[in-house]
Order: sequence, then C-alpha cells, then structure tokens
Amino acid sequence: MSLPQSTIHTIKATYPVLQEYGEDIALCLHKVLLVKYPQTWATFVKSAEHKPRVLATAMAGFARSIDNLDDKIEIEACLTAIGVFTRLDPAQYPMLGDALLTALQDELGGTLSGTALDAWKEAFFCLTDKQPVQEPRTGSA
Repeated sequence: MSLPQSTIHTIKATYPVLQEYGEDIALCLHKVLLVKYPQTWATFVKSAEHKPRVLATAMAGFARSIDNLDDKIEIEACLTAIGVFTRLDPAQYPMLGDALLTALQDELGGTLSGTALDAWKEAFFCLTDKQPVQEPRTGSA
C-alpha cells in the first residue's frame, strides 16, 4: 500500500477522535450501510462479530498504524480486524467505503476537516484496491 506522507499524517491525526467516537461512528456506519445498501443486510445479519467496539478498535488501530501497513500480510490483518470485511464480498467494499465516509461525516460533523475525510477516502480505497461508489447521475443526458 502506497499513500502520500500527507495522507498518512492526516489519518494518524484522526486517531484521538476515533478513540473517543469510534463506537458512534461504527453504529452509524452499520445503519448507513443497511439503509443505503440493503443488499448487504444478509451479510450483517450473519456476522456475529459485527460489534461496534470491535469495529471502532479496528478503525482506531488502522489510524494509529497506517504508517506500518507496508506489506500484504499487514493489510489483510487490518481488513480481518475490521470484521465486516470478513463477510462482505469484495465487490461490496465500495459500499462499505461510502458508508464509512458518510458515518465519519455524520458523526464528526465539523470536527473532521474535508482534508481528513479525503485522506480516509484515499486510504480506504487504496487499502481495498477498489474505486468509490459512483453516485447515480440525475437529470437528462
């Protein structure tokens, strides 16, 4: 995983906020994912390990250790630690990424800068090697 140093620094700076509000973010992520992407419902119903504290700890751990995620084994360990990744199809990672970004924005509001949100987007999609979900276009062609 190769991220710019500025992104790594920005993600690491979110660690204290994730420690404090991680469970709220995790609960919001779950709700956003299930409302916006109901096709993931069966995955989460079966996923006994989806607990807000586990997800919150994994997110904070990712922020704390992002500068040490140099090899594939460490990346896979991080994905496994998050828990919900262990049950989602890789095709659903963009949905999870969108839900994560929405939850960060909804729960942290003005305390999370646009730069920090962009850094999380870059890091998440670099980590999963997936592109973000494209919002449907409205209006005429």
